[in-house]
This record gives sequence, structure tokens and C-alpha cells, in this order.
Amino acid sequence: MERKTAVKDAGAMQLTRRGRLVVAGLLTMLVAGTGFGLVSAQADSVAEPIPVTVHTISGGETLWEIAVSVTEPGADVRDVLLEISELNRLEGSYIVPGQRLVLPRR
Repeated sequence: MERKTAVKDAGAMQLTRRGRLVVAGLLTMLVAGTGFGLVSAQADSVAEPIPVTVHTISGGETLWEIAVSVTEPGADVRDVLLEISELNRLEGSYIVPGQRLVLPRR
């Protein structure tokens, strides 16, 4: 009597329940990550341009004085100072005569 054995297709892959859960979780994370990346890219591209002027630092000027000069009445000078720092990618408040700064125009 001949015994027949089932031979599985070498190209077929079978996953256990745990394997299917892992694959599904990885796919979900991939799709969610891509979605968050698209939302982030869209949020960055929506910013409206800020009207600016260029100011050349004179001897004895401070960043605070410059921020005060462009701050609208009733606005917080600290917010304008932060905006100037971000526009010019300043890491501190150190400025030198002759340096040019981009200032928000009000």
C-alpha cells in the first residue's frame, strides 16, 4: 500500500495568527506614518508670507531696542523678539554693528 503525502507549494507562505497580527500592525503603522507626514507637509506649506524689512545694526543697538521699534502698540515685545530671532535663525541675542536683520514690517 502506497502512502500519499501532501506536498505544499514551495512558493506559498502561511502565517500563523500571530504573524498575521504582526504584519497587519506593521502595515497600519506604515499607513499612519505616511498620513502624518502628509498632514505635516501640508501644514508647513500653508504659511502665509510675512512682510519684512531689512535693518542694518548700528553701534550700541540692542536686539530688544530693535524689537521695541517694530512692535505695534499693545503687542508684546517678547513675541516680536521671538519672531525676529526665528526669521534670522538667531541662537541668542548677540548682534554686531553692520549685521543685517530681517524685521517683520507692521
